[in-house]
Amino acid sequence: MYMVMVMMVVLVGALLGAGMGVGMAGLAGSEGGIPGGETAAVGGVVMIGLVIMALFIPVVMTIWFAPALIMLADKGVFESLKLSFIGCLKNILPFLIYGIVAFILLIIAMIPVGLGLLIMVPVLMAAMYISYKDIYGV
Repeated sequence: MYMVMVMMVVLVGALLGAGMGVGMAGLAGSEGGIPGGETAAVGGVVMIGLVIMALFIPVVMTIWFAPALIMLADKGVFESLKLSFIGCLKNILPFLIYGIVAFILLIIAMIPVGLGLLIMVPVLMAAMYISYKDIYGV
């Protein structure tokens, strides 16, 4: 299911990219193009990247607790995907803060040639399990 959702997001991103690329090609043309057209083309690529990242948020919300719900709560695949999305949606602010803090800590953990990940990844997995227990009352 995760692979299907990722493929859909990539397909939408590719279609957006193709449409945006055609529009930006006229701006960045070598002859008769508008000044700064290359900058507009780069801005279009950045915009497509932001759209794809925004589309990945619901995918991540859907898959976040699904494995735990399948294994620990004995739920079906589609039910666990739905419950995971609802659980993340109800706790969107704590997950936003968790994501920002986890991102910063992972960057810091990468500084010593990635050795900090030996500590950070288990800590984040434990935090994920604790949040699962807190949300679903297991």
